[in-house]
Amino acid sequence: MKRRLRAGTAAAMAVVAAVTAARAAAPSGPEKVRVTATRKTAASRSGPHQNLPEVSGRVEQDDVYYRFEIKRLAPDVGENLRVSYMVVVQGALGNLRPAAVKEEEVVLSGLKPAVVETDPVTLQRLQWNRSGVGTGELREQVYGWAIRVTDEKGTILLEKYQPKDLETQYDRLLERWQKEAGGANARCDRWPESPASALPEHPLRRGR
Repeated sequence: MKRRLRAGTAAAMAVVAAVTAARAAAPSGPEKVRVTATRKTAASRSGPHQNLPEVSGRVEQDDVYYRFEIKRLAPDVGENLRVSYMVVVQGALGNLRPAAVKEEEVVLSGLKPAVVETDPVTLQRLQWNRSGVGTGELREQVYGWAIRVTDEKGTILLEKYQPKDLETQYDRLLERWQKEAGGANARCDRWPESPASALPEHPLRRGR
């Protein structure tokens, strides 16, 4: 088990090192490649309904991922490319965390776009009802994503952040991912250990 953990940590550190080494200013001039992103849901789950004195609630989960399509716009773009991405989640309390960081090699064949699908990200949602107060919810949501495409020489062909302000937070989030050994401890501040403990004294949203 310890060997597997060390191997996983080493792999995560290698990704971080590669992404950090590629950090540079976005290329200027005409676009050489174009990336389109589509969010998809892989699965949805509902936990058991929990009843406590004067309050009840249920935790639900969605597994989501992004599908990136990379298309060649310039004839001098080679076939073999390297894609680095990060998906960022905003926690129920407003904190940001890197939920997926990875680097992959892709091959562009003619005008056909290359496709990269991110690792799934689990988002949790707590819906609750407090007697005499109303209903509300605490939820995690995708804050955004970042992607970088480089050629075989390491030249950046595209660097994109969605939303744009994610660029100023990227290095900090990447450092956090490194400290957490590839996300192994990412749950530390993303969600209360007990869903019941997350129920606020006052609702975040009143029932309609």
